[in-house]
Amino acid sequence: MGVQKVWAAARARLQDELGWIRTRPWLDEVDLRSCEPAEAVLEAASAPARDQAVAQQAAIGRALAEVLGRPVPVRVVHRRSRGARAPRKPVEQPAADEPGDAHLGADRVAEGVELSSFLTGPKNEMPLRFARRVVEEPGHWCPVVFYGESGTGKTHLLQGIVNGYRRRYPGRRVVYASSDRFARQLSFMARKRLGDRFRELYREADLLVLEDVQDLAGKEASERELTFTLDHLQAHRRQVVVSSSRLPRNIQYVERSLGDRLSGGLVVPLEAPDRDTRLSIIKARTAALSLQLDDQVLELLTTGLESSVRELLCALTQLDAHRRHVGCRLDLPTVRGILSSMLRARTEVASLEGISDFVATRLGIDEELLRSGSLRPQVARARQVAMGIGRELTGLTLREVGVFFGQRSCASVHAAQRKLATLREEDPRIREVWEAACARFTREQV
Repeated sequence: MGVQKVWAAARARLQDELGWIRTRPWLDEVDLRSCEPAEAVLEAASAPARDQAVAQQAAIGRALAEVLGRPVPVRVVHRRSRGARAPRKPVEQPAADEPGDAHLGADRVAEGVELSSFLTGPKNEMPLRFARRVVEEPGHWCPVVFYGESGTGKTHLLQGIVNGYRRRYPGRRVVYASSDRFARQLSFMARKRLGDRFRELYREADLLVLEDVQDLAGKEASERELTFTLDHLQAHRRQVVVSSSRLPRNIQYVERSLGDRLSGGLVVPLEAPDRDTRLSIIKARTAALSLQLDDQVLELLTTGLESSVRELLCALTQLDAHRRHVGCRLDLPTVRGILSSMLRARTEVASLEGISDFVATRLGIDEELLRSGSLRPQVARARQVAMGIGRELTGLTLREVGVFFGQRSCASVHAAQRKLATLREEDPRIREVWEAACARFTREQV
């Protein structure tokens, strides 16, 4: 893979991890000058861009490691004047006569991102099916809204759709941009009295893909312009795909009709991966890397790293790099050592306060209810789970656990322990809560 392709893929991962707002001021002014096994050298066009790149050196290193499949030291240098090399123009203020405006954001789509490489499990297989349908039958649903938290795969799906669409329909026009760029370019074109050109760019697209539409909330002119653009593209059977971190109806748009337009399309949730999905992703990735991990290590990865798919893939990349370049055996103690910084942030000494809050959050119960006298079935069941986990992980006495959870008797806590053991075998959701608690809390006496 050439240096340019490596950097394009790494840039996409950086933007996905850090967000467009945090990378906007500097990433477009940074290039990958060389990428040798001993060192990757980044070249910044300005001193501020260099300082920002240095501040994000760890994130850049992780992105390059994911692309290269091995860790690589990163060094950032300031590009000096070289005579014939013209300075890069700021992205925030594109020249009005640049024909490149018609391909807005195309350089941000990593060529290697494909729908076929989207790792799926039971919870995220449906979004992939919808994404493929968008490529195969564009205009069938419009707009299509993928929403979910960071790390659930929204950017991968959007870029996979763009690459698949361009390959399938090479003569059609694709516009891919962040919502922030959409708003900034609208403002710039309005100041230059070139609104017609802006509208031509977006309303003549065969496929319009916008990231993070929640960022338009409160920008009334941009909200209105996107509403008119959606109406125009829908009327002409064009395809619009957007991503959002929130459900469209929960975004406080000034232009309420924009929320109505988005909610009226196909709204596809991307959920945080559950245990089965994480395990499927781990097995698929380890098979692709020819990485042999025993059951104990798989359990550690499945239960200990649960915030995002990106985090799982980063962990597996680190393990593969150590196997290839250090030659260590990837048993449980070794893996714990390699991933200690990732695991440490999620480990705390078991306490009844922490366990109560953890279980309440997981099962969607008000934490105060667990310690109340409520006998509602849903609350009573969650309380039993919390008492059982508290008894198992803290080493506190039956009486101490019972007093904490609303003056319950020792017999009630003992029954909760037995009930938890049964639920772990019969209820996948409770088993997942138990395993996540074991990964989150250390079994120490308090």
